[in-house]
Order: sequence, then C-alpha cells, then structure tokens
Amino acid sequence: ENSAFPMIQTGKRPMQCHKMVGEVNSLPPAVLASLPPGETGSSVVKIDTPGSLSEATTQEALQRGRFSALVVQNNKVDGAELAEIIQFYKDQVKTLYLQNCSLGIASGQRIAKVSITLTCVFLEGNQILDAGAKTFAAILSGDTPLKTLGLRCEGIGPDGARAMAAALQVNTGLSYLDLHGNALSEAGCRELALALKRNPGSAMRNLVLDESLGGVCNGESLGLVRAFQLQAAIL
Repeated sequence: ENSAFPMIQTGKRPMQCHKMVGEVNSLPPAVLASLPPGETGSSVVKIDTPGSLSEATTQEALQRGRFSALVVQNNKVDGAELAEIIQFYKDQVKTLYLQNCSLGIASGQRIAKVSITLTCVFLEGNQILDAGAKTFAAILSGDTPLKTLGLRCEGIGPDGARAMAAALQVNTGLSYLDLHGNALSEAGCRELALALKRNPGSAMRNLVLDESLGGVCNGESLGLVRAFQLQAAIL
C-alpha cells in the first residue's frame, strides 16, 4: 500500500506527503533530538512533492492526527508556499528539516521569518548565503523559541558569521547551532567564540563548525573556539 496521498491535478505535479513511520532514524541527530520522546515517525510528515496551502489542507498525512515536524528532501521548495503552510499549522509544527531544496536567498529569508513559531529549524544545502543567515540572525536577536538551528552547507561566509555572532551575544535560548560546511573563516570563528564568551546568559551547549575551527561540545569549548576565548580572557 502506497503511504503517499496524491492530490488532484492542478497543472503541476500534485502534492504528496506521508508520515515517516519507521524512517525517522535517517534524520540528523539534532532533528531527532527535537522530536517528542520515543517518536517513531507518526508525528513527522515528509513532503514528497511540495505544494500550496490549499493542497496541504487536503493531505491525509497532515489532516489525520497531530504532527510536530515537516521534512522536505531533494525537492525544490517555494519558500512563500511553505511559509504559508508553516504559519497555518503553527500550533502543531515545531520542527522543520529542509535538505537540498534549492531555497536560495529569498525563500531562505521567508523560512527564517516564520521560524518565530518553531523550536528546531535545520537547513542543509539550500544556498541561503550570507543574506539568509543575516535574517536568521535577526530572528535570534529577538524573542524566539528556537532551541536548535542548523545552517549546514548553506554558502555562508564571514559576513554571515559576524551577523550570527551579534545574535549569539544577546540570545539566551538557542542551545544547538550547526554551521558546518560553510566558509566562515578563522575571523568568523573568532567572532562566534567571543560572542559566546560575552554572553553569560547563553544557553549554547553545542556549536558545530568545521573540524579545523573547533566548536562547542556539551558546553565545552574546543579547538580554535577555545583558543580565541582564552586569548580574550588574557587580554
């Protein structure tokens, strides 16, 4: 039996979704950790073919029972359409994972703006670039429930890193940040390290960077992050 639920034809491929029962272990560990304890996939909806809100409201996977997470992988996503769906289901959706969805800057910014109702957003390989990262940084600088943010392999450079650092200097809720696979540079790493050091209220437990830059693991600073923080303490 096919677990996807086709929609009526609307001039493009009809939207299809299914519950990820038995499939959730394929998700990144940080995304898994954001789900309810003991989650088997019954509250995780994977969008196999993206579509509009009007299509989404007819999808059995979205209408039958409650769900807490949306997943899209290897499918181009229209940021405006997905943002509308997230907003409509804001009382249910708390986790969003988008991998290789060709978001680009504009759609990445739309997703950032609706993340104010989410606790976990994990983007991977969508090329939101520095401009997209700056929008997420602006969200983190304000009142947000985000606990986990992944911007992995998103084409972010030193400018994006500086914007994220400015946010980390004031944010007190984010505990997990993944910036692996970006061109942050040592200068960007230094900004992030010093931002965390200057924020005594930071909840950051894990900062995932490229191995050459170090990071934070279970609250302990490592590698260059630790070195920059120690250097600042001496100065």
